[in-house]
Amino acid sequence: MSGSNATDPAGSCGGGLLGEHVAAARARAFAGRAAERDAFRAALAGEAEARPVLFVHGPGGIGKSALLHRLSLDATAAGRTVVWVDGARTPADACGRLDAFRDVLDDPATVLLVDSLKRCTGLEAWLRESFLPDVPSDAVVVMASRTPPQLGWRTDPGWAACARSVKLPALNAEETTKVLGDQDVPPPLHVPVREFAGGNPLALSLVAATARTGGEAGWSMDGGVSRRLTAVLFHRLVGSLPTEQHRRALQVTARAGTVTEELLRAELGAGAAARRSRGCERSPG
Repeated sequence: MSGSNATDPAGSCGGGLLGEHVAAARARAFAGRAAERDAFRAALAGEAEARPVLFVHGPGGIGKSALLHRLSLDATAAGRTVVWVDGARTPADACGRLDAFRDVLDDPATVLLVDSLKRCTGLEAWLRESFLPDVPSDAVVVMASRTPPQLGWRTDPGWAACARSVKLPALNAEETTKVLGDQDVPPPLHVPVREFAGGNPLALSLVAATARTGGEAGWSMDGGVSRRLTAVLFHRLVGSLPTEQHRRALQVTARAGTVTEELLRAELGAGAAARRSRGCERSPG
């Protein structure tokens, strides 16, 4: 947790704080999310139709943390105090949570940014039921998670009028081209890298970093991607899995165009294949 004083300088790293230059580099590399930034700025300005509580959600690597960093700069530029809380590092007990969020109560115009909301069990319900009702009405709250907000935000008429949920989409072709250009990826590689990353900002940045040099560690001129890079992306995008069999099933899915129970049986064994197959049938999409 910290208050953010980062500005948005452009250019060299001479003078100022190192954190300011890190923030500036992030700002220069940022692409897209115009609608989300507009909704946030409307909340900062207190516009009548704006919602003071904003949820952003989406799969791993889709750019939730990057968006929060960009919103932090927007809030600072508007003269707001920013409090950033990482849900993954928030204490599980109520007293510890209150200490982590206490700075929000000291300034009536604070912007609270909560990343990795679901990484702390019970944090979302605690914020809705115990903490946020005492936050000054001029505050703006943005929470980010891989999953959509709990049903209570929508079924409670009070919170339904104050909160808005946004699922972050993949970057479009124009935004992807900007990212690749900003990261000095050779133009002949733009199309294969864009097709591989599928508009996922994390995949795009990671592959772009290796595409600049190519070779065994990353991307080659013929569009090949190394097993090492694929493993890194798999871990970052999927995250932790409950069992090794779940991981092996996903690895099979990544390699095969069509996954059948027979294929899973050959890879995982008959009992595990049947369980994984039934799970896939129940899964939406």
